[in-house]
Amino acid sequence: MYHWHPSGNTLCISSKREQNSTDHVKAYTQALRNLCDCDEAGLGTSRGTNLASISLNLDDSQRLEMKCQGWALISVWLLISVQVALSRGVLQITRMGRYLYDANGKRFYIKGVAFRKPENIQNQGRGVPGQAAGFSDPLGDINSCKHAIKDFKRLKINTIRVYNYNPEIDHSACMNALDKSGIYVIADIKSPLSGSTNIASQHWDVDVLTQYINQIDSLRSFPNLLAFNIGDEFITSSEAVEAGPYIKARVRDVKLYLKSVNSTALVSYASADGKKFPSELARFLSCHSGGPSAELDLFGLNNYRWCGDSSFESAYQEIALEFQGLAIAAYFSEFGCLTPGKPRLWNEIPTLFSTLMSDLWSGGVAYNYYPTEQGYGLINEAQGKSVRNEDFDTLAQRYQQVKPPDMPKLTSLVSPKQKCSSTNANSFAITSVLPPQPNVEACNCVEQVTLSCQVRKNASPLVITELLDNLCKTLRASLPPGSGGGCGPISSSPSKGFYGSLSACSSSTRLSYAMTRHFINSGFDQKACNFSGNATLQNPIKVKSVEELYREASKCLEINANKGIPSKGTRASQDTPAQINSTAYKQSLSGARTESRARSSACTLTPNQEWRNVGLSVWLVHIIIFRFVIG
Repeated sequence: MYHWHPSGNTLCISSKREQNSTDHVKAYTQALRNLCDCDEAGLGTSRGTNLASISLNLDDSQRLEMKCQGWALISVWLLISVQVALSRGVLQITRMGRYLYDANGKRFYIKGVAFRKPENIQNQGRGVPGQAAGFSDPLGDINSCKHAIKDFKRLKINTIRVYNYNPEIDHSACMNALDKSGIYVIADIKSPLSGSTNIASQHWDVDVLTQYINQIDSLRSFPNLLAFNIGDEFITSSEAVEAGPYIKARVRDVKLYLKSVNSTALVSYASADGKKFPSELARFLSCHSGGPSAELDLFGLNNYRWCGDSSFESAYQEIALEFQGLAIAAYFSEFGCLTPGKPRLWNEIPTLFSTLMSDLWSGGVAYNYYPTEQGYGLINEAQGKSVRNEDFDTLAQRYQQVKPPDMPKLTSLVSPKQKCSSTNANSFAITSVLPPQPNVEACNCVEQVTLSCQVRKNASPLVITELLDNLCKTLRASLPPGSGGGCGPISSSPSKGFYGSLSACSSSTRLSYAMTRHFINSGFDQKACNFSGNATLQNPIKVKSVEELYREASKCLEINANKGIPSKGTRASQDTPAQINSTAYKQSLSGARTESRARSSACTLTPNQEWRNVGLSVWLVHIIIFRFVIG
């Protein structure tokens, strides 16, 4: 953007992308010095904290000789070049129904590459749900990132999918470089240290939500953050129907958190492929059970059905029929089948971006940029160097050739709504009741006020899981039928629509609850609060009976029901995890927005504002030319 300083008739260039402006300013200044004597011409440069500026003194025309008239014309074009360079970046992406559109109203398709970087070749495990061990953060090394971006430009892609990233590392350098190159990022949310888990037996609790918030906070401010992927292949068969409500609860609470911090990133999920269950899961995640905020924005399918010289009929027709009528955006979150001993032909790309698929699918992500043990990879690495392989060259050719249809037009779009299936024990719609929102304040209150026997703070997750399972079995065996077995408040059964009042607390809080119940049942025997040294007895004892335990726990839940989430700009820590504000959730049920945008509203120019800036720039350029040439 140009700024005209009234005092001294000074023209300046500024950009809200200050971090990218320094190099352009230096290059421009050096070019001017090479063209004429800056001191004689009255040229000066200044740069403030938030303003990259180059000033031209237009008053002292007598000191401008004929040799600088040529400089004036050239400098005008340099000004324009700097303006273009500083304003480069991604456009805002909006989801409307099952389509994605950019800020100009043009249909947006994901032309992407998976950016999953192995730590070492021995520890790889592509396709394992939640697998993170053995993979490193590809956004954390700016040198590797810049090298990869050069390849991304050759591929003509607009999106990468990142599977692992460390939320404690500053990713500004890589993310800004990607933004400048017009490349969006789909970021998977998970801990770099977490392993494979079965979500059907996993709780949606304050620990997991805290982990999600930490990762969201580390990337949500970047304008090219297209979507947060809340899970990858949690479900691998139609038998895992109890997992559906847990995934949907994650969608609900992540969207509510994003809304609370004014982030408009999309929320996505990447599904394993299989017979029918992916489309059933997609419909369940896109319907309004659980409220509008529980509606997924972007459904990904890890699809490897097209191999070699397949065709639409043999590879994609069945998928097209199964997903027909889906109300949300969808894409292939992975594709690129391997044929042993042969390079990949990528013949699926012309079909994927054609009218045969474009009514439902919005592109896809080719797997994988870095080489893997299984043979995936667009580059080969040896002795610290990387070389593009035949897969890379063919993929680049295919991506450069596709011209997906710009249909339907945004102005004529009618967004459908996904109807929820009736409750069915054999489908993901086993219940319309979702797990409760994690509330750290309520859980902390329960722990501090009611739990007399508590697990040690340094107990490992494996020890906690084993103790909790064994202790609940013991309590069930020792108590009469119908009593809840002592673990009712910390248990859940999605198929029955039942979630205990403390089921969303951390695993350590749930275990401490079971330990306290066991301690009370033992008649307050101190030996009953040991568990091989993994528990400590609180002094004084907090509650005197099971009834008091229930009563005080209920009070904690009631008085902390409306506790808020972390304020903008803060990151939840392991000691103070965030919970979802139930008031915000109720507001979302009464009509919160369901369309998400993939760019923060802060520091965003609309297309009209951008064109006004261009018009002002051209007008000012004409003034400069006129004054230098005739002055």
